Amino acid sequence: MGLCVTLLASAAADVSIPWEEGCSLRDSFDLSSSCGKPPALELIQDCGSQGHTACMKKRVKNQVLLTKSRKIESLQELSSFLQETASASCSGWGSKASAAADSIQQSSSSEYSLSFMSLMLGLAEEETIENIQKLRLTFPAQKMLLDNPKGFLDVYGSRFVGSILSGYEFGGVCSLTAKSHTANKSFEAFASFQAAGIFSASGSFHFQSKFNEFRSTLDLRCNARFKGGEDVPIGPYQTPADLVEAIEKWGKTRTKSHQPVMMITDRWIKLEEVQQILENETQEVRALFETDNVASTTMQRIGKEYAELKYLRRSAAAALAWPRTQHERSRNLSQQLQGFRDQLDTRLTQVENFNEADCRARESEILRGNFSWFKANETKQQLDACMKLLPECVQDTECQSETQRCSQESVCVEQDWENLWSRQAYQLATGGFYNSKGGFDRHLYLTHIPVFDKDWGQPLSKMKAKCLEDEKCRAFCNNPDNWSYFYTITNQGTENMGMHGEGWSCFVKPSHSWQALQYSRHRFLANPPGNERATHWQQTFKTAKNLCIEEKCEAFCWNPDDWTYVYPTKPGAWWEACCYGQGWQCFERK
Repeated sequence: MGLCVTLLASAAADVSIPWEEGCSLRDSFDLSSSCGKPPALELIQDCGSQGHTACMKKRVKNQVLLTKSRKIESLQELSSFLQETASASCSGWGSKASAAADSIQQSSSSEYSLSFMSLMLGLAEEETIENIQKLRLTFPAQKMLLDNPKGFLDVYGSRFVGSILSGYEFGGVCSLTAKSHTANKSFEAFASFQAAGIFSASGSFHFQSKFNEFRSTLDLRCNARFKGGEDVPIGPYQTPADLVEAIEKWGKTRTKSHQPVMMITDRWIKLEEVQQILENETQEVRALFETDNVASTTMQRIGKEYAELKYLRRSAAAALAWPRTQHERSRNLSQQLQGFRDQLDTRLTQVENFNEADCRARESEILRGNFSWFKANETKQQLDACMKLLPECVQDTECQSETQRCSQESVCVEQDWENLWSRQAYQLATGGFYNSKGGFDRHLYLTHIPVFDKDWGQPLSKMKAKCLEDEKCRAFCNNPDNWSYFYTITNQGTENMGMHGEGWSCFVKPSHSWQALQYSRHRFLANPPGNERATHWQQTFKTAKNLCIEEKCEAFCWNPDDWTYVYPTKPGAWWEACCYGQGWQCFERK
């Protein structure tokens, strides 16, 4: 049984929710405005020796409720993480989230990032009202209840704060995001980071060392929320090491300098005075005060939905910032993402302004088995559908200015290496021949004489540069922790080398460059004299280039929404066309 449910059962009270600034024992309360209602209860004393009147009592607690760390790469993993922590942190929704939940909501984590999350929550003390049924209403509250019971609930809310739990809380998140180009988190940089120990001194050191290798391609953002402790740095946190320093200071004083973290509310009907006043009221009026509490599971489900929608909203914002999305061929994608983001903003605002009636409506739907209001999974599918419109590009990191670059520089060079695979136990197979003794000699098809060339423990950038310098080099396989090999062919198959260090990544060398022809969107090249152009319908840019290579063409004109034309010889004239989709771009082999 989760903490929120346990507290609810043991105290016969409303759900436990995160404590909010300004709330104290006896305060009037409702779910929409929290403790923003006028006080309805008279002051009470500490219990001391009193045994039959309402009084305040403190109990020492020493209980760690939550310690979780996780690497998050997808909505599914985030959802699982939230599910595990919701019952411990008693999260509400929107601004009513706990400090730990708020750190997740305000982080930079998204579908296109790699995030590391760590949460801790503990209790040190509980302050509660004993003999709660003996509480007395103030004179104005008593008069309002006598004259207008419905108005009493409007003015003072449907319940009051009966217990406050103090303790300590920490929620920290560090997110890695590719700076410029892609939604694919499987490439080399992301694969290099592990979750273990990132929020420890040694773990943060190793994390920072690895991040320094990829600083040019990755962006790192960290945030955290603390409750309890003394002199804890409040940020900004540039690295996990900054967070570790704050965590260490927080950890030394968190149990001594604790703060309110949760509270429990009770219904007015529990007071004997209220029961007496309502005794002669109609059943309809009494029912207003006897309404069942909103289940903790409903509150947690709403909080989880809110956090997931915030995650998807950040995903849309991240995708809109990519150069590929800002490209002129991404107009449809950009428009859909903007609409998607605006739709989520509306949805999130609605949840942030939830009131008790909204919560009860969701609870009623859940009890009937109707979960249609919860749309995070459906929203994720919408985002996935949008991303199918992401265009192919000459080079991801320069995609924003591909057409401009080709036009301005006259030559548009295909610089993107084709990644055959990343970090596997395989490399391109060796070739072989039968020697004079009938034996089979294996050797690598590598670029450098006399027989082969290889380098030990080299970074990927050096291997690319070396292969580019050698005309004979067609491909290479790189393992930064082992041998890296050069090849003159790429169709020889693969062989298993076993697991050594990070494993091998194999790349095929780019071998073609294209000169961008002056064009308008409404023109494409005419058929060359005596030759027919080949036509292909609605191709990606990458496919159009490959078609030209395969068909040994001298030029091609590409329109992602219409025909792509492949020309066997260099054309000499243009055809005028009308407005078809995104228009044509034409290139000739340099």
